[in-house]
Amino acid sequence: MTNRLFLLALISAGLLVAGGCSNAEPAADSSGAKAQAEPSDNATASASTTVVDGIPESLFVTELPDEAQPLIDVKTSAQAGDRVTFEARIGGRMDPFVDGRAMFFVTDASIKSCDQLHGDACKTPWDYCCEPKDNLLKHMATVQVVDGDGRPVKANLKDSHGLAPLRTVYVTGTVQNVDETGNLVVNAEEIHVSEG
Repeated sequence: MTNRLFLLALISAGLLVAGGCSNAEPAADSSGAKAQAEPSDNATASASTTVVDGIPESLFVTELPDEAQPLIDVKTSAQAGDRVTFEARIGGRMDPFVDGRAMFFVTDASIKSCDQLHGDACKTPWDYCCEPKDNLLKHMATVQVVDGDGRPVKANLKDSHGLAPLRTVYVTGTVQNVDETGNLVVNAEEIHVSEG
């Protein structure tokens, strides 16, 4: 129960932070620490394949899943415990990656980011500040990688295997939670990161 309350509090806080466009750079985390990419014995770290401690290499797959649904379809039909596969784009907040946890926010691919709108010069288009907040929240979900106890792994996923704001991802996993306010949390088992 405590884990569920922590997770809901974290998601709620993250969604409340989702705000308007900003010319400011995202602030550094409170500890000032950043995830260090260290090559493992069997993997070489690079900009597109950063190795993250605690994250199994099997999480990232090169094959596109056969039957990925739009995220919005999953949100309208999924229940806790369902195995789902969906397509989405990383974003919905100024910083869509949760610092210190293997979690990130995604939006349905049907929602246009600010850079896809004519004449918009937003410097953080992945925050979707051009979209009405209530509609954006209906099209968002949280993706997390959990440990054996069901808790989010203590790791940063940003830049791991090409994960970056506005990158299209295909996620296969198990629905941990769907609540009455529309929050969807998926425990990722496989992630395919699209090129470019």
